[in-house]
Amino acid sequence: MILSIDNSKLIKNFRHWSRILREDASKGLSTPSATISSTLNLEARAEVKDKSASWTFFSDEDTVRGGDSAYPSALGYFLGAFGFCQQSWWLKSAEVMGMTINSLEIVVKSMLDLRGEHNIDNVFPGLQKFMIEVRVGSDDDEDKIRLLAKVANASCPVYNTLVRAAPITETIILNGKMVSG
Repeated sequence: MILSIDNSKLIKNFRHWSRILREDASKGLSTPSATISSTLNLEARAEVKDKSASWTFFSDEDTVRGGDSAYPSALGYFLGAFGFCQQSWWLKSAEVMGMTINSLEIVVKSMLDLRGEHNIDNVFPGLQKFMIEVRVGSDDDEDKIRLLAKVANASCPVYNTLVRAAPITETIILNGKMVSG
């Protein structure tokens, strides 16, 4: 199966926004929002809005952390958001570059020292690093895939925000063979 996005829709959208943003940069400012409401114990409801669309989803903590494990944790959604953004930019960038992606799987991991959350030993309570493993199936060569990774990372807002906060290591596996990392 070849993964693809609607090329004509992508190109039309890209050209449309490029023209608008060149004419008026302020039209490119986006303000997505999330309103979080406590529901039960550590469960919470999020109402997320972005332009004309909105969604609702729920979060909880694992039972070992005081929750009921009813929904993914905030950190799970956070890592998922990172992976979703990467997936989107890998596919969009491949399409613009004329590449073919047959399969794509992105694994995002992080490192967190729980002592920080519990104010022990002055340990930093944030995520200390991110590890991404991109498993891609493609007929394109290793050099093109490495270039695709650079283009996708340069375009991904989540990547560019997080790389300022903590180190990110990336491993790329092309057709079962490690080509970067």
